[in-house]
Amino acid sequence: MINDVATEIEPDTGSDANIMDEEQFDRLQKARSEIRLKKSRTKLPALLQDIPVLGECSVTIRNQTRQTRTRIIVIRGKMDSLPLIGRPTLSNLGMVLIDETGNLENSRKKDTHKVKKADATYPKLEEILGKYEGRFHGVGKAERDGKVIDIHLPMNEDATPIAQKPRRVPYHLLEPLEQRINEFIESDIIEKVPEQEAIGWCSPLVVQPKAKNPKDIQVSLDLRILNQSMARTRHVQSPITEDFVNEFKDCTVFSKIDLNHGYHQFALDEESRKIMTFSTPWGNYRYKRLAFGGKNSKIFLMRRSQR
Repeated sequence: MINDVATEIEPDTGSDANIMDEEQFDRLQKARSEIRLKKSRTKLPALLQDIPVLGECSVTIRNQTRQTRTRIIVIRGKMDSLPLIGRPTLSNLGMVLIDETGNLENSRKKDTHKVKKADATYPKLEEILGKYEGRFHGVGKAERDGKVIDIHLPMNEDATPIAQKPRRVPYHLLEPLEQRINEFIESDIIEKVPEQEAIGWCSPLVVQPKAKNPKDIQVSLDLRILNQSMARTRHVQSPITEDFVNEFKDCTVFSKIDLNHGYHQFALDEESRKIMTFSTPWGNYRYKRLAFGGKNSKIFLMRRSQR
């Protein structure tokens, strides 16, 4: 109910504002003449440009158990949806559950059953885990028809190799970086460039502490310059939530697999390794596997996931 007028709305927890178009506002105002439109300083950014705002109005919205005083932003033109009620108002109306960490809580969480290793309901789970034990250790290599897939990263014909100036690594991150490099060498993810080999492409290393675990680090390459000279191998449309909902509409059992170093499961051919060189305080290294941030990296990972 908006000012005691029964109104069909669409809840949108991704929106910070309540929104309706001018036609929807006109119908509401005809039913409740006390609702007045006033100027608004609110901006509604969209992908290409801001959505034009006509004004805003103050209203009382209530459901069967609660009510709240709030405002609705009125936009010019016509929306392809019902009026939108944003997350703050939905929360005030008790229509959104929020846990102590601030994350949206799954209302069906208590109804789901997670399969755990020690779950007696699945006696064959131990047998399956034992049979495929090798799948749960180390960083594997993606295969096709039993053969390792060697990824080639094509460069434009007129590309000129650029060796960029390395970035300094903060002193307190040197030790964890050295450990990570040694781990990557042992896992066959990177290799040291031979001392007498000429360096062509060289990208700066980016080292940052992880936000949720400051004791751990995130290592990546700044490949923006390299990407300008890399040829795109495929231009694909990324799937959206609706695609998955349609694909899995008849499914009742779901499994989730988190790939360990997903990008690093794709091996690079000899030529592509040379363009994935980077500098460290201990010399030059290069990736033997696909690295995050490359123009074609996400495409290869997506194609593998779809298979």
